Amino acid sequence: MAKLKKIVFKMLCRPSEMQFSEIKKVLKAFNWRLENIDGSHFHYENDDQPGVILIIVVHKKKVWRYIIIRIIEPLNLEEWYELNKD
Repeated sequence: MAKLKKIVFKMLCRPSEMQFSEIKKVLKAFNWRLENIDGSHFHYENDDQPGVILIIVVHKKKVWRYIIIRIIEPLNLEEWYELNKD
């Protein structure tokens, strides 16, 4: 859980880019699953929430800031971090 908190904190700081492997860990922890891959576009879905999270991976390993910001809201990461930061 401590590792997850670190990654979520890093996402909330909105870095210019992050490793896709870190993003995948967060999505898995919040029960989002990979539904489709179309080149560098990864589509994630969750049975509990409508919609799809689209992640575009550059250079096979990095995710840019605008995608990170799009992930924060549907996962409700700001609220989750406030509840679990202690």
